[in-house]
This record gives sequence, C-alpha cells and structure tokens, in this order.
Amino acid sequence: MPGLLNVLPPPPSDKKGWPWTVETDCQIFDGMRHLPKISIVTPSYNQGAFLEETIRSVLLQNYANTELIIIDGGSTDSTLEVIKKYEPWIARWVSEKDRGQSHAINKGFAIASGDWIGWQNSDDIYLENAFNHFAQESMQVKADVFFGHANLIDKSSETLSTLYYAPFAFYELKYCGWNITNQSTFFARSIVKQFPINESLHYAMDADFYFRIANSGHKFRHINRILGAFRLHDAAKTGRLDGTIGIDESIELRMKFGIVQTKQPWNTQFRFLKLACKLRKIFYLCIQGNLFKAMQQRILRRLLDASRSL
Repeated sequence: MPGLLNVLPPPPSDKKGWPWTVETDCQIFDGMRHLPKISIVTPSYNQGAFLEETIRSVLLQNYANTELIIIDGGSTDSTLEVIKKYEPWIARWVSEKDRGQSHAINKGFAIASGDWIGWQNSDDIYLENAFNHFAQESMQVKADVFFGHANLIDKSSETLSTLYYAPFAFYELKYCGWNITNQSTFFARSIVKQFPINESLHYAMDADFYFRIANSGHKFRHINRILGAFRLHDAAKTGRLDGTIGIDESIELRMKFGIVQTKQPWNTQFRFLKLACKLRKIFYLCIQGNLFKAMQQRILRRLLDASRSL
C-alpha cells in the first residue's frame, strides 16, 4: 500500500531525503494489529521556515493512527501558509495569542485524544521509522514513558552530533543533567493529564516535567534507537538564552527537589553521585554498543560548543 509521499504537497525543489523525498515504508506495519493512537502536539510561534519539515516528519511516518495538533501563538511569518498547505492532514490547529510555549503545550495536551502523546517543537523533527520503533516497543513492554536517542541538527538539517542515552534513572537526571529529550519521547495520555507543563517556567519546563513524572514513580522505558532530532539555530529559544534565566530556572528546580548543585570540594556527596551516574551510563552504553560512538559525539559537541562561542 502506498504512503503519503505522493499525496502530500510536493517539497521545494532543493529539499531531498527525509522527510522530503523519503517516507517510512508502510509495509512495516503489516500484521501489526490495534496500533495505539499517537497524538503529536506541536507548539509553534514564528518558525515557518522549519514547520513544514516538522509536519512532514510526522505525516511521513505513514502511521495510520496518528493525530497531529498544532498550537500556534499567532505567528506573523509564513507559519499560517504552511499550516493551510497541510491542513487536510492536520487533526486540529489554532493560531491565536497565548501565554507562551508552556501554555501552548498544555492547550495541545488538553485536546489530545491519543493513547500516547508526543511533544515536538515546530523547529524539531522525528526521524524515519520513529513511530514504528516506538509502537513495536510499547506493544511489548508496559511503561508510562518511552524515549530514544536524539540527533542535534543545524538549520539545514545536517546532523551535528548524536545524544546517546542510557536507561532512565532519576538520580542521573538530577546529578548529571539531561538523559531524556522531548524530541524522541512518547508519554502515556494519563501522564500529560496528571502532569501539565508548569507555565511559570520558560526554559526548564521540560526538566520540571520529567522531574515530577520520575518523582512520582512512573516507569520509563528506553528504546535503543535514534527517534528524533533537536535543531540548533540562531532563532531557537536555546540559541537566544541569555545565560541567566534558563540557568536560574534549572538551579531553582534542582533545589526544589533537594539537590545542592555545587562543585565545592567539600560537597563530596554531590561529586560522588555525579561520578556514579557517569559510570552507570558508560556501563549501559557498552552494553548497547554505543560507547565508542558516544565518545566521538562528545568530542564533536565540545568542538561545536567552542565554535558557537567564537
């Protein structure tokens, strides 16, 4: 059975590969009965240059039971043009002034009807076969949150590096930093209903979301696949971070959960726990066969960070 590639509007002439001229093979879903419904919530504001790629990365999964919801904050660029171009394949969309990204995500979560919910920003993408890898895992293992590895891509969608993760551990998130990203994560609908995004946060709202879920004892399941990609570009919120707001939110979040984040030599407990987390991650990356690749990617990210600071 053919997929959506020949049905969707044709891509710009200069766009090739996934998700422009390549689609997930529909035949991989043959024999998979009762596919769980996946709702994707995309908060959007003036990211028209990237939104089309985000939309196509959802639709060209060729996953029959998908619901795409776009919550736009009243964009003034080409966003509405892109949305209307793909309107027949978008379950619900709205473009109106809101209180920011966190509010937009909550609006989408409130109307999502899927068994599983994904949150994909309007400048980020899913990778080919992502929904298939998730569906296969979720139908075999019981968990509340499923997540995979993630690529870092540039404004031209070229892969800069890959973030390799180990099976989730709350203490690793607390003491070592990111070990899960929304670009490659799917949540049970009960999770997003129980834990709405904290709208008082503008940079650390995703970390706060994971902290609350993990602190409540919900089960995370790691998928040893690269499922999504996070885009680095000048107009991204991360690129506009002034170095204080996001850091302050992160520090306040960790203090809220009783973590004293300091590198002072007398804080031996913090230093020991951080080392233990790193050793644990190395162990799992060895088991997954990703250690050498992760070391390469770490070097690449260091070089990338250095070049961005010039």
